[in-house]
Amino acid sequence: MEEILQRSLITEPSGDNSYYIDIDDLYKWAKSVGFNVRKEKKQYIENQLNTNKKHITGYKKGILARSDHELRAELWTKTYLKTIGSSGVIHSVNTGKYGKLVLLKEAQKPNKTFSTIAHQLDCDRRTVSCAVARFNETGLLTERERPGRPHSLTDGQQRSLDKYISKHPTATSNQLSNYIFNKFDIRVSERTLQRYRRALGFYPRKQKTKVKSTQAQVEKRHLFAIEHQNSELKKWLFIDETQVQLRNTGKIIWVKRGEPTPTHEISSLRAYVNLWGAVWWNGKTFARYDGYVNQTLFQHLLASHLGPHVHKYRRYAVAQDKLRSHWAKPVRRWFNDHGLKLLDWPPHSPEFNAIENVWHSLKETVKTAHPKSQAELEAAVDQACHLISQKLIQGCISRVSTLPKEETSN
Repeated sequence: MEEILQRSLITEPSGDNSYYIDIDDLYKWAKSVGFNVRKEKKQYIENQLNTNKKHITGYKKGILARSDHELRAELWTKTYLKTIGSSGVIHSVNTGKYGKLVLLKEAQKPNKTFSTIAHQLDCDRRTVSCAVARFNETGLLTERERPGRPHSLTDGQQRSLDKYISKHPTATSNQLSNYIFNKFDIRVSERTLQRYRRALGFYPRKQKTKVKSTQAQVEKRHLFAIEHQNSELKKWLFIDETQVQLRNTGKIIWVKRGEPTPTHEISSLRAYVNLWGAVWWNGKTFARYDGYVNQTLFQHLLASHLGPHVHKYRRYAVAQDKLRSHWAKPVRRWFNDHGLKLLDWPPHSPEFNAIENVWHSLKETVKTAHPKSQAELEAAVDQACHLISQKLIQGCISRVSTLPKEETSN
């Protein structure tokens, strides 16, 4: 072993019967013995896990394509091994990040059958026989160039496209096509760019709309997060109102390409339900109401639906937005008389209110009922309120409890 290390370019062992050969030393040796070493920029191959295809070495990491200088390096290594009298063969070539060739010492043991090798590498026997036949024919373990249309974009162009989409997430496929043409002077169809965008890992999502906050509002939100980052949210009451509309109760359907999209018929687009609710760690209460919320209606909802429970939760904090009716003097007096503390809620911060997540779950439940009229919508809302579990509410509160710490860390 020491003699081989002294006589060869091998720099270090890589495992059982495997050794590394440094690519830079190999280039120097090739030049010293008279090989034509052309100067060229190294082409790096990006490592990707390919679990769909087996190879002579088992599941392969990395793209199996070889650049010209990698093919020459493999031929030089084969010549070099023959020069030093080594029986080893090349396992794989990597001139990328680590710049090393891997040499296997026992790949040519004559007492191993194709079946034995296939069993050790966990691959099919035919894979081994094809690889050996290709090696005997060409002296290389690289895969042959396969037929088919070449890729529209090179690896570098794909990386450029990736950066552009990350910087412009709302760009359409038409805009991407124009970008590729202006930058690389090549025409790529919108359909092809849609496939590239999906292959790069981009998926469509509905963008959330949020009112832009002023600097003073941002500071107030940050101070609120600092104050309550260690608060016990199990002792908070979350109160809010929402509206469930019939026009938003359509469902996702699947149809074949070219077929018409069925419509979801309803009796009126103006059908809706106004819903008030309060949730806490160990309870919930919901109520439908008509019209707009003013201080009189809000106080009535509190007394009728929260009043029967509130004696159990004195000294709890109340989380609600700063709607004028929520902070009227009679309302504040009602909370104070029942031992509840109103939190100074920051503006434009609905995500801190756990009931917002409860509303989302409730509306999704209403959609599954497919209501088509005002009466069906009201019945679906009542049923959804009944189905909201305490476990779901606790999960929403637990999720919200992490937000103040995240806000303070930003």
